[in-house]
Amino acid sequence: MAKILIVDDEEYIRQSLMEALIAEGHAVATLSSGRHLLSIIDFLQPDVLILDIMLGNSHGLGLLQEIRHRYYDLPVILCSAYDALKDDPRTMAADYFVTKSLDLSELKEKINRVTGDEHVYPFDYRSGRLFAHQSEAVAQLRIV
Repeated sequence: MAKILIVDDEEYIRQSLMEALIAEGHAVATLSSGRHLLSIIDFLQPDVLILDIMLGNSHGLGLLQEIRHRYYDLPVILCSAYDALKDDPRTMAADYFVTKSLDLSELKEKINRVTGDEHVYPFDYRSGRLFAHQSEAVAQLRIV
């Protein structure tokens, strides 16, 4: 479970993302603007930030630069309806860029990557097979 902060000026987007991520077991907070974002990050200490680029009162890429100066290790996922913005060099400061979509699988995958919640099963090099579960790999390590 990760603590996720979503910053998006569209209420429908915030609500949809919040509901989907809570259903995945995450703790979620939302903001409708970038105002006081740095103070709120200080207070909430999220594990990951989902940041819209085109915010009503501020620009997400400007906020991203401020975030990187102060919280260089906070994972940031830029989320925008404007796919062309991913070519902007300033987006490289983010961990990932995701185009807004009704299908949240890409966003969920990126969250799992930055929080370390990927379900990757270890490979047993001696037998050449994948372990079915993490616990099987741990049990195998104890035997060796």
